[in-house]
Amino acid sequence: MDAQAEKLYKTVGIAVKYLDDVEGLIPVLQEMGEKHAKEFGCKREHYTAVGDALVWTLKVGLGEVWTPDVADAWTYVYGVIANTMADAGDKVTSDQEVKVSDQEKKFHIKRTWEKIDPMREHATKIFYRDLRETDPKSNAVFEDVDMEAQEKK
Repeated sequence: MDAQAEKLYKTVGIAVKYLDDVEGLIPVLQEMGEKHAKEFGCKREHYTAVGDALVWTLKVGLGEVWTPDVADAWTYVYGVIANTMADAGDKVTSDQEVKVSDQEKKFHIKRTWEKIDPMREHATKIFYRDLRETDPKSNAVFEDVDMEAQEKK
């Protein structure tokens, strides 16, 4: 049996072992789902293909023992495995995307702020002029503010 087949066999074996302790199984599956997503790039749709192949293999391998009740039971248990692992994988990958996205945003903000800094006085005047023109109600906020003194702060 090749290494990947052995891992799949062990994973299903763990699920079978934990049938009487599903609460104990869930964290194990979540950890595996996170690992599959991070290390192997496994996505939700991959679990469907694996499940289809697993059910077909069991059906062929079990022959006459494969009944509608057995099919239903295996489909259900694999669904729990797949959904738990896929949910954990989705969370990890969405967290990674947010981190990457945040890093990119920080980079852009810092880089563009450096360009604004040399012209800050001009940029500030433009900002307040535009604010007053686009939102005249905001003028009330600045009525008693000495803008020249504010600029020096």
